[in-house]
Amino acid sequence: MIRVVVAVLLTVAIIGVSVPAIERGAMTNSEKIVEQQVSELSTASVSLVENEQVPPDGVRGPQRSVTLTFPDDSLTSVPLAKFRIERHSENFSILRYRLEGGTDQQTTIDAPIVNNEFENTSSLRGTGERDYRLELQRHNETAVVVLSRA
Repeated sequence: MIRVVVAVLLTVAIIGVSVPAIERGAMTNSEKIVEQQVSELSTASVSLVENEQVPPDGVRGPQRSVTLTFPDDSLTSVPLAKFRIERHSENFSILRYRLEGGTDQQTTIDAPIVNNEFENTSSLRGTGERDYRLELQRHNETAVVVLSRA
């Protein structure tokens, strides 16, 4: 009987000690996943702006496709609470994201990203793989990268 009680107490103590480490590991894993997605999105957007010609009005522009993978809520990952891209000028955008339970992170993308309605703010949501299309277009005599679901 005493052995059973001691075994249960030791099990509870081990689980109690390991839960914070598991949570930290899930947060770290999700941060790495999201940072990789931010890098892919940034690389594709900047590539369009730096390497392609802006098309005339009414003509489809050059495109890039990206598949972004957003973490889900599991033992090894934490989901996104926010993923927003805001165009700030004619030549750059600010991407802000936050994982659930985390702090806001921010990075600059050297491309003017807008949504498919040419609004300056694009919010991405969900978990798992999502396909997006980036297209270089002219809007009000300005070159923009239009982000839309593929």
